[in-house]
Amino acid sequence: RECLLHGELWSATTLADEAIKHATDHGDQRTLRDLWITKAKLARAEGKDAAVIKSLEGLSAADVEQAMEVAMLMSDAYRRKGQVAQADVVLADTLRALDRSLQTSLAPDAPPRAKIVQARAVLRGRQVLAALSRLRAAPVPSMDWLADLRSAFAKQQELCAALQESALYCTRLRATIAFSRGLAELIDARRQELFRDPANAGVLTLGHLADFATQLSEALVAARPARDALLSNAVPVEGVHGEGAGEVSLPAEVLAAHLDVWTARALALKRQLAAVVRAERLRSMGGEGGPAEAGSMFSLTPNPGGSRSSSPQDKLDEATRLARSVELWLEEVDQSVTAESREKRVAREMTDVESSLGLVANAATVMRSAAPDDVPATRIEAIVELGRLQLETALAGKLPGSRWDPPVNDPYEYQGMEIAERYSNVLCDRNPTAVAAVEAVAEEGQEPKVPEPVSLQDAMDDVAKTTLCEAATAAVAAKRFASAARAFKPLALEAYGLERPDATVEFLLWLQSVEVCARAEEFFAELLPEDHAERVQLQALRELEDCWPQPRLLSAYQATERRLQLESPFFQKLQLSDLPPVSELVLSNVPPGTLIVTLQVHDSFLYMGAVCSPPADPDAEARAAKLQHVATRVAVREMEVHACVQKLSELNLAIEKELISSVEVDAQLSAQYFEILGQVDRHLIEPLVKDLVTNFWPWGLGVEHPNNPKQLLLLPDSFIWPLPLERVPSLLRLFPAPGYGALARDFSLHLTALRARTTPPCPKPASTVLLTDPFNEDALRPGDDPKAETLCALHKRLLDTKVIGSGERSICGKMLTPSSNDVKGMLADSTNFLSLGFGRFFTTMHARHLVAQDLRHVKVFALFMRAQNDCAFRRQTKADSMKSLRQQAMENTYGTPLISAFRGVQTSIQVGAPVPVNLSMRCLETFARSIQAGKPVAKGLEEVLTLMIDDPSKRYARSLEGGVVPGVAPVDPKKGAPAPAESAEPLLPPHTRTAYFVVGLAWQPTEADAPVATKKK
Repeated sequence: RECLLHGELWSATTLADEAIKHATDHGDQRTLRDLWITKAKLARAEGKDAAVIKSLEGLSAADVEQAMEVAMLMSDAYRRKGQVAQADVVLADTLRALDRSLQTSLAPDAPPRAKIVQARAVLRGRQVLAALSRLRAAPVPSMDWLADLRSAFAKQQELCAALQESALYCTRLRATIAFSRGLAELIDARRQELFRDPANAGVLTLGHLADFATQLSEALVAARPARDALLSNAVPVEGVHGEGAGEVSLPAEVLAAHLDVWTARALALKRQLAAVVRAERLRSMGGEGGPAEAGSMFSLTPNPGGSRSSSPQDKLDEATRLARSVELWLEEVDQSVTAESREKRVAREMTDVESSLGLVANAATVMRSAAPDDVPATRIEAIVELGRLQLETALAGKLPGSRWDPPVNDPYEYQGMEIAERYSNVLCDRNPTAVAAVEAVAEEGQEPKVPEPVSLQDAMDDVAKTTLCEAATAAVAAKRFASAARAFKPLALEAYGLERPDATVEFLLWLQSVEVCARAEEFFAELLPEDHAERVQLQALRELEDCWPQPRLLSAYQATERRLQLESPFFQKLQLSDLPPVSELVLSNVPPGTLIVTLQVHDSFLYMGAVCSPPADPDAEARAAKLQHVATRVAVREMEVHACVQKLSELNLAIEKELISSVEVDAQLSAQYFEILGQVDRHLIEPLVKDLVTNFWPWGLGVEHPNNPKQLLLLPDSFIWPLPLERVPSLLRLFPAPGYGALARDFSLHLTALRARTTPPCPKPASTVLLTDPFNEDALRPGDDPKAETLCALHKRLLDTKVIGSGERSICGKMLTPSSNDVKGMLADSTNFLSLGFGRFFTTMHARHLVAQDLRHVKVFALFMRAQNDCAFRRQTKADSMKSLRQQAMENTYGTPLISAFRGVQTSIQVGAPVPVNLSMRCLETFARSIQAGKPVAKGLEEVLTLMIDDPSKRYARSLEGGVVPGVAPVDPKKGAPAPAESAEPLLPPHTRTAYFVVGLAWQPTEADAPVATKKK
């Protein structure tokens, strides 16, 4: 057991096997049962759920503690295997046995009643947490859903009452904290769904969530008698002498402090939901605004002059803000008039924020005393909550979002005046760069202003920022990304605003990075096999962190961490704390002239943070001084943005169904698609682009200047990721036509930096492999030319002409139907992986296989999929029917590149829409030739998107044998490609051009295949 607690699994297994032999020889059944339970724990630590069940199913008897441990181990094993019903049966059967023991507890030979009550409470708590997990996974809440949640509350109150009656205070506090964590996560998830997809919320309302938050806070307050009783019965630490002996915290004090933190967090959640309910009630009383335009999906009027300009809706909002400011002023006057009388009569009652602030400050101090040299997860939660409460106190009495209000002296106006003055200087033959500086000149006789003393709120504001930064740093170092996101969110959205755009942009980038890491952890927890070496080692680290106050002192922890650092690409991508500050990342990890733009939707606003990497300069300090930051936000309604994403997805599905019987993209569906995309551009992107132009193109878009950005790296969050932002007109206008190669995207700035810094453990020579039509589903249609190429014929031609260098490792469906192991072998042996076929990639290879691969040697992961015909559509539908909704959501255009990125891929090309099969063939061939020439991925995709055709009527005709393209003049190798005819048009229709996008290091040159050594005859 000691070896297991210390993480020494091999030694623990050896000792357990030896002890089982001795216990069997001596007939010690109780010890033998303990040893089999220990063996089951070892099997669980190794991810072997079948071995856990096999070790325990043969036990015919057990005492109370052993029965509790067996039930928990077996239920967890069944749940991880996906056998949820069997896990519930194990818990229910054990509880019935304990109930019978409780009824006979008055017998002389019965076990102590307190042990039975404790075991029942622990198993009941497992049942309640399992119920919360099921409720969170439910797609649509119903009346039964609400009844089940109320039932979970009732069961939790029942077990807490039983524990309080039996004086099991420590167990009660732990059960209350675990229930609070599960319920808070459930409420946060459902609140986000209510804002973004209210049509799928069923009977659930914000009022229900506010009521549940109130009940949660009441349950935590009801646990305070148990907390006080635990502290009064705690035995002081003895034998501690010398300096710092009075600063030792007891385990009971740490547990009580943890309860205080969750009490404050529940009260904050209650206040937040109450404010949201009030805001929604006021909005409903004022009436919902109709569409801003006829047929528009957006109700808010776009700002024609940028995010800081005025619109009719802004004027209405300004009137509302003015009325609110008057109300606040009246309240302030009333408070100031009656403050003196109140102080003389009665003392002012503490508010929830003030009482929570005192609780959490004391809790943080206790936890710091318990582990002064380390920052465990509980202490991180305390510091995060303390910083959030301090910031809430500092912002009390101020209008929400006041720090995002533009200054009275608009810098945009000054910038416009500077531009006008430069043009005037040019006309008058003066120096264009000589611009008068605007300085504040004191009037004659006016005394200089004395700086005002720092107010209490300003001092608290500075303290809150410092506390949140400390919490965020500790959370990132400990890889507690959920806590890090709670720390970065107020820093990014509330603390600075437009007052410090550089800080706002930096914290927006950090917030996005930790949210991406948290999302990746969810994906890998769902898809990575339980017995995978990385998962076992990561779980071992977490268990040691939860069991020990200073786990980094353990040799097992240090060895496991070193092994993960060396062997795990996923663990390497989580090392955000090893990266330099954001400014250095911008200067050193992205090409000069790259404009980085993060787009995130939070709390009914679309936030944009932008920073541009300056041109190359040998003087590092001078180059760093040229960094410019822009932060802004525009009001959005998340349900409208979600409706646009959903409508575009539905149109793509309709186009995909049309391609089953047709080779052309339906013109009517394509027109509807671009109508919605145009609304997204006008309402969301265009106001932000005008701010970008004003700040980063001061001379205008039509003027070439060395300081103008050369390319744009978009960092959209998961909510707006499905939108084809690289093809909206507002962003394409920023760069010279065609501009496709100047735009790319990634998940976060830190992930971009980690891609560039990742090196494969065993470097491999450049090699390109091609997986084509794995299930041999391609066939010529009745209207096709009999001499037209199929996918397999194209595959053979590309291999014969050495466009694909590794022909012996490439696979075509006509040769064989590749298994997942075949695809894994192709990925293991290549640096450039190309795939061409029908349907989605994960119908060819299961996501669980890809998520277990080490892909740090893969430079390019290009999927030219989503072609469709009847056979492929039936196969894809059958494959999807065997997957859960959660797994299907992880295999979309966001999950596929995210999984590949955290497995080590540097750059990937994804397809977000269906593509006609003949166009997919042309796109793959063009891209493969660009990779063969060593061009960057963005340049290769630009060549794909700018393909031309002389005869538009032959756009959907397949290439003939030998690669002859109908409608395109043949190319003479000696003379090169001829100039396109006047009647030439783009080969790809507009809808198909929106399908392809690049994720990752788009502008990094690729490597051509290394020459293959041949044997001499």
